[in-house]
Amino acid sequence: MLQRKEEEARKLREEEERLAQEMFEEQQEAERKAAEKEAAREEAQRKLEEETALARAREEAANRAQKEMHLKNQDLAEKEFQAAKAAEQQAEASVKESKSDRELEIANRMRDGALQRADRATINKDLADATVMRDVKVLKPVINKAEKKRVSGTENYLLQAKKLYEQLQAATQLQGATFDRRIADIEAAIHAIKKGGFETLLAVELLEAQVTRDIGVCHF
Repeated sequence: MLQRKEEEARKLREEEERLAQEMFEEQQEAERKAAEKEAAREEAQRKLEEETALARAREEAANRAQKEMHLKNQDLAEKEFQAAKAAEQQAEASVKESKSDRELEIANRMRDGALQRADRATINKDLADATVMRDVKVLKPVINKAEKKRVSGTENYLLQAKKLYEQLQAATQLQGATFDRRIADIEAAIHAIKKGGFETLLAVELLEAQVTRDIGVCHF
C-alpha cells in the first residue's frame, strides 16, 4: 500500500514537472514570437521613416521647382500686361490725334489690335497671379472666365492653372479620405493623383494614404 502511494506521488510530481516545463516552453515561445513581432514592427517603422524622408525631399524639390516656374510665368505675364496696356493707351491717343479719315482708319485698326492684346494679357496675368496664390477658391473663377472667353494666346497659362487646380483638389480629397480612413475614397484619390501625374508633387501625402489603405485592408 505504501509503495503504491509513493509511486502515485512520484507520477504526480513527474506530471506536474512535465506540465510546468510545457508552460515554461510555451511562455518562452510566446516571448520569442512577441520579440520577433516587435522587431518586425520596428523595422517596418524604420523603413517607413526612411521612405517618408525621401518622399518629403522629392516633394519639396518638385514643389519648389513648380513655384519657381509659376513665379517666372507671373513675371512674364506682368511684363506682357504692362506692355499691352501701354500700347493700348498709345493706340487710344493715336485715334484722338488722327487728322484724316485714313489716319483714323489705321489708328482704329491699331487700337483694335491693342485691345485684343490687352485682353489676352489681362487674362494671362489673372491666371498667373491665381496660380502663384495656389488657392482653389481663387483659381476656379479665373479658370472659368478664361475658358468662357477662349482668347487665343492664353492656352499655356490656362493649362498651368488647371493643372494646379486639379493637383490642389486631388490633395484635399486624398487628405480627407486618409483622415477618415475611407478605403474606397483613398483608392479613388490615389488613382486621380497618378492619372494627373502628381505623384512627386504629393509624394508624402500619397505615401501616408497608401499606408493607411494597406492597414485598413489588413483589418478586414
